[in-house]
Amino acid sequence: MFDFDPARFRPEDVDRLAAQADDALRRLSASTEEMVNLTATGEAAGGLVKATVDSSGRIKRIALNPRALRMDSETLAESLIEAIGAAQDGARDRVPEMVTELMAATGLPAKVDTEAVLEKVGAIGDAARRRFDEHHDDLNEVRRAF
Repeated sequence: MFDFDPARFRPEDVDRLAAQADDALRRLSASTEEMVNLTATGEAAGGLVKATVDSSGRIKRIALNPRALRMDSETLAESLIEAIGAAQDGARDRVPEMVTELMAATGLPAKVDTEAVLEKVGAIGDAARRRFDEHHDDLNEVRRAF
């Protein structure tokens, strides 16, 4: 997404990069909202016991089929624990998937190589300094000419 060549920096690149950054922030905001509203459901006892949790694993809903109430209390408790665990596993597994999808949608790598990022930032800074020096020299020549 951020296709920037520091060696060929132009003023219009700033506008383009700003637009790309705005788009990435909009996607990030939408994905954050989606993660906040994420729920996952787990089942046990052949679907007689269902549990729904949010992205943090908190239980939002328990659904018991009337036939589940025929179970003894220990079996029902084990089924509830199993359904809740399955729901929590589903939510826990979904968040990294969503992050990976977001990173791919914004053109960013799923795993960031900080050394490579720092190297690129340094290259951008070096290129900007070179361009500034070139413009500064050009301005000095114009000033000397007058």
